[in-house]
Amino acid sequence: MNLKLGKMNAKTIVNGILSIGIIYTIIMLLTIISDFLLIPGTPGNSPIETFNNYMYIIKIWATPILGICLIKLICEALYKILIVVEIIINKML
Repeated sequence: MNLKLGKMNAKTIVNGILSIGIIYTIIMLLTIISDFLLIPGTPGNSPIETFNNYMYIIKIWATPILGICLIKLICEALYKILIVVEIIINKML
């Protein structure tokens, strides 16, 4: 079986998953903070509303991209588990 999806180093996989989690958490926190900063009755061109709009645009575009990267890393981790199970089965036989 010679299927490789990318760097198959376990440390790289774990660091990638943690990095994606941290980036997504930061995006969500900034989106929540931008919601709390909005004050009813402020004009449409206020810097706070502009920040809120930018955060929603970033959230809309970043979520699927981070999801695809996370799926790739999970597939790499499952592939490594498959290789380990295959080695264990071959040693038992």
